[in-house]
Amino acid sequence: MGRSENIAAKRAGLAGRPVLASGLVAAMLCLLLVAFADRPAALWFEAHRGSGVIAAVKLFTDIGLGIWWYALAILGWLGFRFAAFLAAYGDVRAQRLKRARGFGFMLAALVATTLTNWLLKAAIGRPRPRHLFRQDAFAPHPFGWDLFSNSFPSGHAQT
Repeated sequence: MGRSENIAAKRAGLAGRPVLASGLVAAMLCLLLVAFADRPAALWFEAHRGSGVIAAVKLFTDIGLGIWWYALAILGWLGFRFAAFLAAYGDVRAQRLKRARGFGFMLAALVATTLTNWLLKAAIGRPRPRHLFRQDAFAPHPFGWDLFSNSFPSGHAQT
């Protein structure tokens, strides 16, 4: 690589690293939203708790619960493994084992994202809105390991 190409590569900076640039933009956006929009949004939702908007959000929340996706992955994996066992040989068995591997990958992805989510929750330490409503405590407490009191990132974002 020539001197001019080396200089051009150094000047490219983040332009040559789109994943890093996207991550930095997302982190900045999250910081801005937490600083300026998080508390007002939580208070708005609390003020409209009995409305139809909240019912729609509750339905969306229930769909995002991890238990459904873990159950689907485990039952799918077990079901196709059993179906492959019943089809002792041939293309049918291979096809069922392939589908079982797909559900196995889904389960592995769920476990990996759950662990990542827990680590991020511990590192960021944004308390759940109920702490704002009950104790007026809404400031983040980074590196707090009370995972059930922290709410960002949402577990629903992982599913």
